Amino acid sequence: MTKFVTLKDCKFDGAILKSVREISPDREWAANIPAIQALRAQLMVFQRRLCAYCQGPIETEANGYREVEHVLPKSQNGAQSKAYSTHFDDRTETAGYKRFKYEPLNLVLVCKQCNTSKSTFDPFGPRDTTSPIEYPTEENFQWFHPHYHRYNEHIIRTPEWTFIKKTPQGDFTIRACKLDVPEQLEKRFLARAIANLVHSDSLEDALKLVCTSMKAEYYGIQQAAEALHRHCNLPMDEGLALIELWREAGESYDFDAIAKARGALEMVAAIWPSAAEVEEVVETLKNVALQVEHENG
Repeated sequence: MTKFVTLKDCKFDGAILKSVREISPDREWAANIPAIQALRAQLMVFQRRLCAYCQGPIETEANGYREVEHVLPKSQNGAQSKAYSTHFDDRTETAGYKRFKYEPLNLVLVCKQCNTSKSTFDPFGPRDTTSPIEYPTEENFQWFHPHYHRYNEHIIRTPEWTFIKKTPQGDFTIRACKLDVPEQLEKRFLARAIANLVHSDSLEDALKLVCTSMKAEYYGIQQAAEALHRHCNLPMDEGLALIELWREAGESYDFDAIAKARGALEMVAAIWPSAAEVEEVVETLKNVALQVEHENG
């Protein structure tokens, strides 16, 4: 999967930007305003259909899968006695930035989970000393700002969907979007893996789907194995072994290895969900995997 990097160098349509900026900040926020819809379409292309914060795929245009997020909160929220505190835990309490409600630099596309987790978190750095009249420049954000910064300079996303901070801005983004909470991540990406298998009607179809999705980095092997377990009644250990075997065979382009992997798959598919021969199947999978590894050097 090609990762999202930045919106900084993207050439937005000038007429679209002008139309968005001409919307009165007194107007109630609505994502179905034609100018916002046009901007959203450009963001979808420039962001490669990926969430700006977690890099997860935005599978469809439907509500609940993608949301237009305000980097600076568009409205007041919480205890105003804390609205100017720079303590991390107080930053969801905000006076809001009404004047930037329809500022294109303040708008990005994110997944539902990141938008919900971030909520009204206020990443404006000097909010205890000044209230901006013009949209702030990049040095004023305690946050990875998609229009100003490059994602990989602030955050490392691993193939197993863990997130590692590289800068204070990356740290703020990870914590505010709960990308450092294993339970949240597991729930998020497992749901994606399970949804991936809804229409598969065989173990082979399911296996092909999870391996293709793993290669595209939509989720990791643990989520793939758990999805196989839930959808196909395949125990975790056998699922992990079968995924590894199938993935290695597919990447090797070795016909003998592919034939052996298919044979192991057929054996598993034939006896599952019976548990009578679990040990024999596991041992077979391990032996075939070792043979594939040996033949591939």
